[in-house]
Amino acid sequence: PGRISHQRGRSSRSWWSAMGEEMSVGAWLAAHEASAIRLGRPEKVIAGGLAKNFVVYPVISSRRREEEGEEDLFGAGRETRASRRYSEFEEVREALQRKFGDFGMLVPSLPPKAGLFGTSESVVQRRVGALGLFCREVEENGFLATDDDWNRFLGRERRRGGQERFFEYVSTLPDATAADVVGLAAELAEVEADHERCRRSADRLCASLAKLAEDADLCRVDCLREARTAFADLFDALGRAAPAAAHLEDLAANAARQAKELRHMVLVRLPAIEKALATARDKWAKAPSDPALHLLVTDKQAALRDYRAALVHFSLPRYRDSANAARLAFAQHARILANLLGAANHPLSAADDAPARDDDDDAADLHTTAAV
Repeated sequence: PGRISHQRGRSSRSWWSAMGEEMSVGAWLAAHEASAIRLGRPEKVIAGGLAKNFVVYPVISSRRREEEGEEDLFGAGRETRASRRYSEFEEVREALQRKFGDFGMLVPSLPPKAGLFGTSESVVQRRVGALGLFCREVEENGFLATDDDWNRFLGRERRRGGQERFFEYVSTLPDATAADVVGLAAELAEVEADHERCRRSADRLCASLAKLAEDADLCRVDCLREARTAFADLFDALGRAAPAAAHLEDLAANAARQAKELRHMVLVRLPAIEKALATARDKWAKAPSDPALHLLVTDKQAALRDYRAALVHFSLPRYRDSANAARLAFAQHARILANLLGAANHPLSAADDAPARDDDDDAADLHTTAAV
């Protein structure tokens, strides 16, 4: 869907009132409660013939009922299950990008394609965590969670809100100028580099844990009887540590992808909108009496204003919050890993008032601990 008009917020308010519930967009957004959403066990489908095999990921979503048992305005208390291929995740993400991302909203990112190895067990297991992050981030955004394409993807009934409510919300945001986005690209590049370093460290940690688990399993069979129990305990600890290490990588990779996407919005999409406005103004200057060109300039001005406002006052604050949450979760999972590996004297197990450490340093230390 394209942009409705620069007056789009007015019609949605009357539509909401017609439903018998007068509610401001701010109150509506505050009332949003994210669905509990999780991915079930992936299932490999044998296509047969010349068709390629593929994997489906069960997406299960549910909402808690209110205490009195009534459904809230978002349809609480129901559980839905839909099995989707990775390509269907891509399709719904592209739909959200067209309807929201092109108007200044940072849409959650998907893990990259795996090419010919998309159905291998290792790729499928790693995708589950990343796809789960994607689904939860979409559900935490009231506008995306109520979009028709998203709810069809989940097999849910239509929910009120979506793109129309987002347009109304953007119209209430204060204006943002070019000065407000100056320096954003450099800031985001630095943030992306930080999270990418964390991802690489977590990736090395996963590789170290996998090698240790392989060696411990061999030792459990081949070593002296007196040591087998110890190696079995180590193998068990490594089995519990591996999912936490994988989640570390998922968190860092997702934050890096989102920083890259936001930087693309600042460096590529915003200049394209500014250029479109400049082109429209040049055409209007040559034919100032043409009402169609006047409307075009007005529409491009509104588009630029709304994109900047959504980028600066909605997408950027939400990304900073999510990136900070990812850093905290990264540190918490690093502590879990340290405990699982028996690193009692590891710096991560120190008291809470110990000096703060960089997440990348934490992951690098754990990589060293695992290697030892």
